[in-house]
Amino acid sequence: MDIKIHLTDFFELYNYLNNRGTPMTLSSQYPRLCKLADEILEYYELPQEQMFFDILIEFTREETLNPRALDFINYKLKVASIKVQRGYYKTDEIPLPKQLKPIVSKEVWVYVRSHYDQQIRYYDFIQIENGFRLMWNYSKKDVLVSTDFIRVVDHYLSSMEIPYDRGKMVKVVDLILEYLDELGYWNGFPF
Repeated sequence: MDIKIHLTDFFELYNYLNNRGTPMTLSSQYPRLCKLADEILEYYELPQEQMFFDILIEFTREETLNPRALDFINYKLKVASIKVQRGYYKTDEIPLPKQLKPIVSKEVWVYVRSHYDQQIRYYDFIQIENGFRLMWNYSKKDVLVSTDFIRVVDHYLSSMEIPYDRGKMVKVVDLILEYLDELGYWNGFPF
């Protein structure tokens, strides 16, 4: 099976139905769309659960289908597949851990500053953290990797016309993720 053809067909059919004003869900009401989604998930050895269908739906929000978009969805599905194989996903819903320590911006700052071997201004940290928060609050954390955060923070800082050192930004994002991981927050909890 040529997965890129299936992904292209899914993208085009979903957008065709969506542009007609059809309220879109992956239900038996759209058998061809469901069949494509099932075949794509089967190719990646992913269970037919809503969280994986959502990855496909998110993919259709791209304005145009291009090789970059195809590579990106292919990558996200492969990462999800690896996580399933390693037992990362147990059910449709990932249960909340009991009594997570709240995330406090000042504590994140202290962690970053103590683990970063170069000087970083508090103002620069806050700008990077603001971009990070946008990605953290408005995405599905269970299928993201650090490069997703780096890309969004990079775009955020550029769009706000905030001058920054990209190397420092990448290191700060990695340290924020490291800190959140130590607290047990990587699975999609509010920041």
